[in-house]
Amino acid sequence: MFNVGVDAVTVLDKAVTPAQKYRISKFARRVICFDNEPDTQEQAKQLCRELSIFSGETINVCLDSADPGSASKKEIKKLRRLFLD
Repeated sequence: MFNVGVDAVTVLDKAVTPAQKYRISKFARRVICFDNEPDTQEQAKQLCRELSIFSGETINVCLDSADPGSASKKEIKKLRRLFLD
C-alpha cells in the first residue's frame, strides 16, 4: 500500500499475523485492498470477516489494477476519495 500514501498501512505478504490483525482492528475504518487474484481475494474476505467482530467498519476493495502497487494515480485518488480522505 505504499502507493496509497498517508493513513494507509501495508502487510508485505498474503498472510496477516494475529498481531497485525490486532493493530489493524484499532482503526475505525479498515479498507482491505489485496491483489485481485481469486485466491488472494478469498484471503481478503476472510480477513474482513475476522475484523468484523471489532467496532468500526471493514471494507474489502478490489482495484481494476492487478495490485495496489501497480494502480494508476487516478485509481488511487479515487480510492482515497471514497474511503480515506
